[in-house]
Order: sequence, then C-alpha cells, then structure tokens
Amino acid sequence: MGIRMELDLTSLKLGLRLMSPIIPSMIIFGLIFGFTGGNADLPLLLVSSTSFIIFAGTAQFFVILAIIQNDPLVTIIVTAIIINIRHLLYGAALHHDIKAKGLKKILVSYLLTDEVFIVASEIKKKIRVNELDENSVKFEDMLIGAGFFAWSVWNVCTILGHLFSGLLVGVFTFSSEFIVAGTFLGYLVIQWKDYPSDRLFILEIIVVGFILSFWFRSSTLLIGILLIGAFLAMVEQYRENQRISKGVT
Repeated sequence: MGIRMELDLTSLKLGLRLMSPIIPSMIIFGLIFGFTGGNADLPLLLVSSTSFIIFAGTAQFFVILAIIQNDPLVTIIVTAIIINIRHLLYGAALHHDIKAKGLKKILVSYLLTDEVFIVASEIKKKIRVNELDENSVKFEDMLIGAGFFAWSVWNVCTILGHLFSGLLVGVFTFSSEFIVAGTFLGYLVIQWKDYPSDRLFILEIIVVGFILSFWFRSSTLLIGILLIGAFLAMVEQYRENQRISKGVT
C-alpha cells in the first residue's frame, strides 16, 4: 500500500502567494551561499546537498564556512545546534495550529524555516482579523505551499551561485568573516522594516557584527554576535521597562 498525502490546492496557492514578497531576499542569499561554496572550491554536490537536505539558511552558511576553515567537528555541531534552537520555539508556537499527523506533519516540520514562520504568523494574523476564513483553508497546507516555494528557490539559487563562482573566479572574492557579517546584515535589514521599535537594537547588532569581522574567524564571530546580541537585547529590554515605569509613575 502506497503512502498517500492529500493536499488542498487552494491552500497551497495561498501559501505560495504569501511567500512571494520574501522570495527576493532568498534569491540573493541563495546565490551568495552557492557562490561561497564554489569560491572555496567545494564540490557542487556537497554545497547543494546542504540545501536540499538540511535547508536551514544561517546554519548552512556556518557549516560551509566552518568546513572551509577546517574548524573542529565539535565546534560545528555545537554552534549549528545553538543557531537552530529557535526552531524549537517555532514548533511550540505553531503546535496547536497544525492539525496534520504522520508524513504531512514531518513535511511541515522540515519546511519550517524563518521565512515560513513569518508566513505562518501572517496567516494567523489574517485569521484573527477575519481577513481569512480558517474553515475554508488548511493551515498546514498553506505552510507546505510556502515552504516548498522557498525550498525550490533556495536550491536553484544555490546551484546557480556555485556555477557563477566558476565563471567569476578571481573577479569577486569575499572573506568568510565578511560573509557571516553580511548574512546577519541581510536578515536584520528585513527586520528593520517590520519592527521600527527595535531599530536601535538592530543597528547595534549590525555595527557589532562588522567590527568583530575584522578580528575573528567565522565560528568565533558567529558565537560572538549571538552572545553580544543576547546581552544587547537584555539591555534594550531594561531600557524599555524603565521607560514604561517612568511613564506609569
């Protein structure tokens, strides 16, 4: 007996449409990721396999950069786990919204990235303000549509970026430290538009990332940005609490 998984076409199309505004940034980072691996003479199969097997964005960048720099395996594993801890929070946030079981639930879990979580949050918002009837669509099918669109674009761009690296060898050369900082910058620029109240914090992280990139290797740089980011987040939260307290009193 074959494995069957029923999908609602309307929900898939809606998920694809909601993912569309995010796709341009995925194209850019997918090309950079493929170019990074190709520029370091890593085989196309190795680089592309991280996209169609792991499909984890930032963690992929770190793994490839760590391989390029011959970082210890333990460092690679521990840092990759730290980077992907946020997926546990994503899963917890969507646990009650996903009704699917078995193969479909596994597929949703695999496709759940930062971008797909943004789409999931947008869907929940539309349902909450009655712009979308939750009984007329399937939440998990919308996520599958959005996720598959993102997965396809990321994989194609990874391959194209690797191929471009061969054509442009010697023309563009990026250090791994710059790529790590640049990757964080790209993600933070997206947040800059959507979260104006957090712009000071975002600007601080951008400045810290580029300053550290002049002194540290990619693995140390990545861990440093995460730790300093956490510290700055606590500082900003303290400042916000102080402002609220003064406003109340």
